Amino acid sequence: MDAWKLLGELANRRDSSGRRRLAVVVGSGVNVQAGVRDSWLALLNRIAREARIEEAAKQRLLDMLSRTGGSGMTSIWEAFLCELANPSEAPHQVEHRLQRDVAQLLRETHERRAADLDFFQRFVELGFTDILSLNFDRSLLIANGGDDVVGDDTLTRMGRAGRSRVWYPHGDTKRYRSIRLGVRSYGVYIKQLESAYRGYRQMRRATRNRGAAVGPRNWLEAAMLQPLLFVGCGLSTDEWPLWWTLHQRARDQARRPIRHRSPCFVLCAGALDHISPHLRSGPAGLHLLHAPSHPESWQQLTKTLGG
Repeated sequence: MDAWKLLGELANRRDSSGRRRLAVVVGSGVNVQAGVRDSWLALLNRIAREARIEEAAKQRLLDMLSRTGGSGMTSIWEAFLCELANPSEAPHQVEHRLQRDVAQLLRETHERRAADLDFFQRFVELGFTDILSLNFDRSLLIANGGDDVVGDDTLTRMGRAGRSRVWYPHGDTKRYRSIRLGVRSYGVYIKQLESAYRGYRQMRRATRNRGAAVGPRNWLEAAMLQPLLFVGCGLSTDEWPLWWTLHQRARDQARRPIRHRSPCFVLCAGALDHISPHLRSGPAGLHLLHAPSHPESWQQLTKTLGG
């Protein structure tokens, strides 16, 4: 079946409270569509210029950012940590300082203007059960006047916008130490995800024969329990925790009868040969929702979800 048609059929399914049985994962492309002018690349450039490191080191970082266009964020983050390393601070202290600087800068830029951007409100009004924001900033919550993020760790931190739960799988600006990025942080995070996945499997076994509706206890379960739609996400191959989750999800889906499986979609725009071969191959069971341009992709998505 055509991916757009399949999404349209799933979009009509609602839970008992009228929310779509569909979780959406949003990335920086949603911020761009909303009118946020400061790109992630521009923010990193500013951090590189303001960091307390030597001029030659700043130039190396700026050159790396220019060459990569902001992709390969794990390598870029590690380069920042290496340049900021010094004898008077332990490595984790350097990382906390960088996390704090990123969170503060996002509060001063993205979040300060969020209340004036009505795109975020229109997006939430599409009625998703769960929104998983890969962005650190809380612009979507602020624009909707929702409940702010609460929770003890990155896995469980959640806010509310309209009737949607809003999760932050990569952390958020309210608690800067929740931000997850880099080799060390990703390695630790995957261990936590493994534990959460075991908990999810136990929960599924316990409720399988009861027919009870179970709400997610963390963002991993939100991604596992319903169809998943990626919007404005680059899905870079170095986002290890995200791909770990997608592959575990694909294995979990493979155990189910075809009629009970929950598909996973990714919205892409532009010439097909400009989309990474990795995504075009449909890894982890991803269905490609393609449109010729970004404006057309948003129009088609709104039409399909509004159908």
